[in-house]
Amino acid sequence: MNNLTFFVNCLGKQRDSQTQPKSKQSRKNPMKMLSIIGFCLSLFTICLSSGAASAASARVNARNGLNVRTGPSTSYGKVYDLSNGQAVSTTGTYSNGWVQLSNGYWVSNGYLNYGGGGTGGGTRTSLLRRISAAGGANIRSGPSTAYSRVNYFRNGTPLTVTGRVNNGWYELTRGRGWIAGYLLTGNNSSGGGTGGGTRTSLLRRISATGGANIRSGPSTAYGRVNYFRNGTPLTVTGRVDNGWYELTRGRGWIAGSLLG
Repeated sequence: MNNLTFFVNCLGKQRDSQTQPKSKQSRKNPMKMLSIIGFCLSLFTICLSSGAASAASARVNARNGLNVRTGPSTSYGKVYDLSNGQAVSTTGTYSNGWVQLSNGYWVSNGYLNYGGGGTGGGTRTSLLRRISAAGGANIRSGPSTAYSRVNYFRNGTPLTVTGRVNNGWYELTRGRGWIAGYLLTGNNSSGGGTGGGTRTSLLRRISATGGANIRSGPSTAYGRVNYFRNGTPLTVTGRVDNGWYELTRGRGWIAGSLLG
């Protein structure tokens, strides 16, 4: 329930109780109504605080723009459009692959970039993975088991991830939800064990007119160790950190937004 709606409903119930014929007992206990109102205000404050704690900034990553809707699905009415590259603020509330904006409206989470950025082509980098769990894997609406289950896939099912990672959970493309990284092949979390410890290498190409810098770590705060022109083929290990991809043979890291 929306925080504001909860608060209004809470006060509404109190108002309705005030319109009923007053008994002698209610007249003798005016503090009871004040305590109920105080309780509603306390809950409302807690709701606001918890929502603010998970807020995050992002940028639209959709060439043709992104529809903003009144609710978390295409069945809700469109309110306005966001342009590609436009900055937005989210509350951190997810529902079936959609995320709530700070103004209360909703957008498909699959078309937002969180952190890292750059000015690449506006196309999200997709990496192929497969379910590696005998019992299959649940897909959640957000990056933890606390979020609701929105789908289920059998062992061996191929999936594509956007490169966005949150506490070991990987975001699937097209706003289809999140999956725990240890249930996928090719991740740094699925380490050596008895399987030989070979990481999955995936071919990518630079997709940035001005080329791309290679850094010694997963952010622009790290030193530049190389540079490649637009169209240069590269292989990544499958290890992702805040939107940055690790190159094979220890050659450094590259922002995922600069890869095609």
